[in-house]
Amino acid sequence: MVNQKYRDLEIICLNDASTDKTLEILHDFAKKDPRIKVYSNEQNKGLIYTLNKLIDLASCDVLVRMDPDDVAEKDRILNLVEKMIEDDADLVSSNYSWIDENSKPLKKKGFDLLTTQLGIKYTAIFNSPFPHPQSIFKKKIFEKGIYDQDYKAAEDYKLWTVLLFSENFKGVIVDKELYRYRINESGMSLSNASLQAQNHITIAKNYTANLLNISTQNFRFL
Repeated sequence: MVNQKYRDLEIICLNDASTDKTLEILHDFAKKDPRIKVYSNEQNKGLIYTLNKLIDLASCDVLVRMDPDDVAEKDRILNLVEKMIEDDADLVSSNYSWIDENSKPLKKKGFDLLTTQLGIKYTAIFNSPFPHPQSIFKKKIFEKGIYDQDYKAAEDYKLWTVLLFSENFKGVIVDKELYRYRINESGMSLSNASLQAQNHITIAKNYTANLLNISTQNFRFL
């Protein structure tokens, strides 16, 4: 993040009460780069609480999302900011590639991102329509909702489905691989796979019901 071509950044690091040398390392980086601001939770609060706290801590009108073990291409933020201005968008995400724990490229599975407005709404019936760590967004969108503690491992999907029904909300996707997403077998997304699946089903049912104006009473996922 510190090596981005887009230099006008406030880099906020929130240590979630780690027990290793994370906080010490962050303070070392902050001494070398005045853009870096370091905060800590007094006790471990988990991802969703920490995401919402980061939003409150940010002084900028546009927020950039980034997971700590992933890699951003150097022109990532520049591309996303230019697209946000060009399309007057509230949220901009991008395509991405996969890497393993040793930063070696992996073959990406799944379907290609659907980048049109209709395609985004269609994708949301099945899964999160915007890649989350890859996104930047205007801070004002969180006036319409924050990350929901009741949807662990699917908090982004829940928020996007709320925003897609918000008046005048516009989210777009840049069809460039601007982000390298690290696949870690011990990572949170895999360890919470069962809970994530359950929450995704609940969100998909509610979103589809709202989209089609029908009841989910007879919906069955086998």
